[in-house]
Amino acid sequence: MKITCIIALLGFHMLSAQIGVNTNTPDPSAILDIESTDKGMLPPRMSQSQIAVIVNPAKGLTVFNTDLDCLSVNYGTPVIPEWICLERK
Repeated sequence: MKITCIIALLGFHMLSAQIGVNTNTPDPSAILDIESTDKGMLPPRMSQSQIAVIVNPAKGLTVFNTDLDCLSVNYGTPVIPEWICLERK
């Protein structure tokens, strides 16, 4: 029983967390690697009021703000979020 537990723990430690979409070799520095030549990535689309009620949004969390028509990123902290719209150039 002890050996089974040790083997299981070692096995979980060796698992990889990368996810590849349309690729067999996801980049090791990315948790998600999407490859496409004819489609884009669509982030979650939310209104300002929906964004405001996200509980403890991670720094860097990204959504498309449908009210301001922009990609919004939380540059603040989970406790004090600061949603910034990325500018168009």
